[in-house]
Amino acid sequence: MKKSKKFLSLLLVVAMIFSLAVPVFAEGETAKTASLVTDYTTLATGDQVVIYNAKGGVALDTFETKNYYNAGAAVTPADGKLADVPDNLIWTLTKNDDGTFYIAQGDKKLSMDTQFASTPANKLHDKWSVIAQENGTCYIKNEGRNVYLEWFANQKSFSGYARIDDGKEGLFQMSLYKLDTATPDPEPG
Repeated sequence: MKKSKKFLSLLLVVAMIFSLAVPVFAEGETAKTASLVTDYTTLATGDQVVIYNAKGGVALDTFETKNYYNAGAAVTPADGKLADVPDNLIWTLTKNDDGTFYIAQGDKKLSMDTQFASTPANKLHDKWSVIAQENGTCYIKNEGRNVYLEWFANQKSFSGYARIDDGKEGLFQMSLYKLDTATPDPEPG
């Protein structure tokens, strides 16, 4: 009897340690994952995406920034996926009739009008084209200013005020990762 109590106590301790090692989510909350977009023509209104630049190893962050720069956030895709995507990297697309997109988080749109990062909605210069490249990446072009989203290596940040220069194409080549449909976590046993 004593041996079985000790065994059960040990088992309980092991179970408690294991439970601390497992990520805990609030009720109904799930870890967000995103998959690499391979066909940009399938992008539609309501799609939530992460904008990623492989040259810098960073994703465009939705935090407010100043001076037209956005430091981005380091991310590491694996096998065409991003795991545990934080909310500040998620942008929502709205497709316009002309094929361009509004790229926003909440009521703030990515804009080239007054500030690079997110600015209040209904500003000028907030229409973006997603232009597919043969290597599977895309260029994200601001139609109002005729410039492209880039990873500005010298500043270690994103900057939208740029035209593509020979030899620097990688700084402009983005990949989009679309949020996967959420699957609820199983109930704890």
